[in-house]
Amino acid sequence: YQRRVHGVVKWVDSINAEVLGESIELKVAVDSNYIPDPGYKVNDPNEPFILTLAKMCEDSPLVNCSELHQRNPKETLQLKMAIRNKTSGYLSGSIDFRGYPSLSSYYSYNKDLEIGMSLDFDDWDINRTSIMMAADMCNKFNSEVSSDTTEVIMAEGPKSIPNILSKLKYDCGSKCWKNPKSLLPIRNALDLKSGVMRNIKYNDEDVLSAYHPENLNSIAVVVEKTWSEIDRVLMDYLWLLIVSCVFLLVSSVTITYLISYAILMRMRNTWQSKLHLEERVKEIEEILQNMYPQDFARRVLEGEQRIVQWLPDVTVMFIDIHQFTQLSNRITPIELISLLEYTFYVMETISDYYGVWKMKTIGDCYMALAGLPNTKSHHKHWLSMIHTACNIIQAFGDTYDHPEYGSELIAKASEMKEKAEEERRHSISEASESSDVSSPSISKSTISQNKNYTTNYSFRVGMASGPATIGVLQGKAAVLDCWGPTINMASRMESTGQPNYIQISEETYLKVSRDEEGLYSFKSAIVTAKGFGVRRGYLLTNTYYYIPKELEIALQLVRRYGKYNFGQRNNN
Repeated sequence: YQRRVHGVVKWVDSINAEVLGESIELKVAVDSNYIPDPGYKVNDPNEPFILTLAKMCEDSPLVNCSELHQRNPKETLQLKMAIRNKTSGYLSGSIDFRGYPSLSSYYSYNKDLEIGMSLDFDDWDINRTSIMMAADMCNKFNSEVSSDTTEVIMAEGPKSIPNILSKLKYDCGSKCWKNPKSLLPIRNALDLKSGVMRNIKYNDEDVLSAYHPENLNSIAVVVEKTWSEIDRVLMDYLWLLIVSCVFLLVSSVTITYLISYAILMRMRNTWQSKLHLEERVKEIEEILQNMYPQDFARRVLEGEQRIVQWLPDVTVMFIDIHQFTQLSNRITPIELISLLEYTFYVMETISDYYGVWKMKTIGDCYMALAGLPNTKSHHKHWLSMIHTACNIIQAFGDTYDHPEYGSELIAKASEMKEKAEEERRHSISEASESSDVSSPSISKSTISQNKNYTTNYSFRVGMASGPATIGVLQGKAAVLDCWGPTINMASRMESTGQPNYIQISEETYLKVSRDEEGLYSFKSAIVTAKGFGVRRGYLLTNTYYYIPKELEIALQLVRRYGKYNFGQRNNN
């Protein structure tokens, strides 16, 4: 028994001598009742007796190494479990031969001989290794994240002058940490506090700092993100990142790395999804802003179901292409849609310039409304509308040359309308020759008088002012529309008007005549409006108001000559 025990002790002492450093020690102990050498002094028979020499005993602060054979009960706690309980495992809270805290793994070497063994690791070395591994993980995170706006900083005490363990992302030399506020999150964490605060970074950037302590080792973990890039959605994940850093200090490196990597991937995917969602929201907002006025688009985005508004005073305009039916029968579908696209593009560009809202197009009819709240045309909407109508007729008249694409479409339309008119006149002539009684409703003078109107690309324009109701009709495709007598009166002004004339209601005329400043000339006309009876309308005959230079540039129009007379074509 003595030989076997001494052999084990000698073997263990040789291992301790070969392993450098004081932080790792292998011990062999027996029950105090089975000491192989009667010369050993037993101080406490209830405690195991350690047979191996205390490692580096000559450097120990204790005075007499020979008294170390039976040691502090805390040092033999794990050995007692190995010997008395015949078990194996690990234990924290014991001490080594120097009296330092240690982590011990113990083993029942020989249950028959009552021999136990333990391997003690210095807690400080273990913690230090974990801390440095955690610092390496912080450095790896900082190097892998391409964004310069996020950084993880790891530091340890003392609080007065913290020791930064992680590598800083910005190399600012002696200028780093000049501002005392930059150390405030680290000091708060070293005070065992957790939180989020707006602060100054070590390189004087404005950042949001999330800080958290690691209590056992006086370690502070701080995550900083540039304030301009902060997003509320990411804050939850910043907290998860702090939790993963703390967990890294007390768990295996592999598991913690996987958790950190998963969090980073989730943050990246969430950020990418958020960016994609923001792009889609912007696209939807742009579509809604093109479909509805500003106030109505906002209410649709907010999810309001019943959107309707009564407007006490607006101006409504209808523009119709003269003799469009005859024209559409003589050109191909591609030519027809191209002509309408260009025509409505010019009308809508001019309307947008004056703050007039395009309500809708019905076939060849263009309907617009001026006077909506929070628009350019809200103040003196009647002038905005009449400017718009004048510029539209002027743009398609003889006063301006269009760009090549538009000129070809308009020339084609004029040619087809001219042919249709010639055929109409020829059929009327044949009918007059074959009939004994000439038609009283059509005369040569009438044909001659209207020739200028029908052989060119021309429009009829009607306009009225007054109250109206505007709202969004819900359904598969929500539609903005307006209702009221004002809309009906504007439609009647258009249908009873003449080509290349703007006919306005008496209400609109009274408003325009107060503010027109001599720009426009009118003549009155008596019209029979369906649903309204006999009413007085006013035809705009001429004006000195031209298309503004900005619109000419936007539409690539070139002005040729002077004063525009409505209802006539210049022959210069």
